[in-house]
Amino acid sequence: MATVHEGDVGVDITLQAIEDGAIVNITGATDRFIYARTPSGTVKTWAATIVSGANGTLRFRTLLASDLDEEGTWTLQGKFTLGSNPAWTGYTEKVSLLVKSALA
Repeated sequence: MATVHEGDVGVDITLQAIEDGAIVNITGATDRFIYARTPSGTVKTWAATIVSGANGTLRFRTLLASDLDEEGTWTLQGKFTLGSNPAWTGYTEKVSLLVKSALA
């Protein structure tokens, strides 16, 4: 479990799409999001991009001070869509992120 502090700025959140132990190539995926469930249960939706050169990695924009606004364990999961007619929607594994309070 990764650890950051409440109000941290400049941290990148990255998640990988993995199936059967291998990274899934999601280059060209659309509708890319990272869902973040706060310790109190609220779900935030953050737009995500594909990390260049890392086919199966979603990246959330660098964190702003208001993004991690609650101390405790957060649950993160990426979502993306591949193809069209019909499109296929997939998810990354859920991961935990421990957000600690800061002194000031």
